[in-house]
Amino acid sequence: GRPASWDMVGEAWRQGRTTLIAVNVPTLTFLGSALGLYDVAMAHTLAKFLAVSLLIFYGARIGFRLTGKLLPMFMGGAVAGTVGLSLALLKTFIH
Repeated sequence: GRPASWDMVGEAWRQGRTTLIAVNVPTLTFLGSALGLYDVAMAHTLAKFLAVSLLIFYGARIGFRLTGKLLPMFMGGAVAGTVGLSLALLKTFIH
């Protein structure tokens, strides 16, 4: 019931930045296509690559933050990346 202050916007960013980055990075690839930097097929491939790369990064980061060891870091990245790649391939085959 009140206008957002800069503090409120900053707090919203701190709470949602991981999701906002994950959503907007692949979206920017399609903006590049709309600007004529590359074609739509390249934007689609680049968006999938960046989305899976972000999942690998987030999985590895969580694995390292939980234990501080390298093996869980690599396992977290591998599991998150495998799930993301599997979903991307499944969506490609379905559509």
